[in-house]
Amino acid sequence: MINFKELASEYKTPLYIYDLDYMSSQFHELKAAFKGRKSIMAYAVKANSNLSVVKHFADLGSGADCVSIGEVRRAFLAGIPSYKIIFVPFFYVLTFIFASGVCLFFSALVVKYHDFKAIVPFLLQLGIYITPVGFSSSIVPEYLKFWYSFNPLVGIVDGFRWAIIGRDVPLYLPGLIVAIVITFLTFLIGLVVFRKMEKTFADVI
Repeated sequence: MINFKELASEYKTPLYIYDLDYMSSQFHELKAAFKGRKSIMAYAVKANSNLSVVKHFADLGSGADCVSIGEVRRAFLAGIPSYKIIFVPFFYVLTFIFASGVCLFFSALVVKYHDFKAIVPFLLQLGIYITPVGFSSSIVPEYLKFWYSFNPLVGIVDGFRWAIIGRDVPLYLPGLIVAIVITFLTFLIGLVVFRKMEKTFADVI
């Protein structure tokens, strides 16, 4: 039986006590549940970023689920290899910026040109077909990959796959750079169009 009063007296407070044996048993139980599937068990660093805890999971063969650069740094310090580090916030931000730009652009056009709203569902459907959601972009011929990347969602979706699945999914860096550039251009264009047309919204509505 652990005498917490003695530990608090010896090490002073605040004092955090972790049961590494219990953590190990839970990790192995979860790993056994996915034994038949190819997967990476990743410890969520945000749950407890104590370096000793992260290192303990690294020694068990765990990866790391990170949401900040600081957490990625801790994962490296704990000895977790890069291909086992899952880092997706960057792609969340890109998705948000691109979606905001598209929404600003189309919302302004729909208010000014009412018939334009009939085209939006068609454009969305087209976007789904030309974005590698239900298929991998690896099926696109090499000589077309760069031009295919002018759909910014290609780089973003592939980025999510790369961040989550790891080394088995290569990241096409030129496509990601194109996605970043077009994402910010889309946002700027959407913002400019919206700000320019919003003055007439009240008159149109």
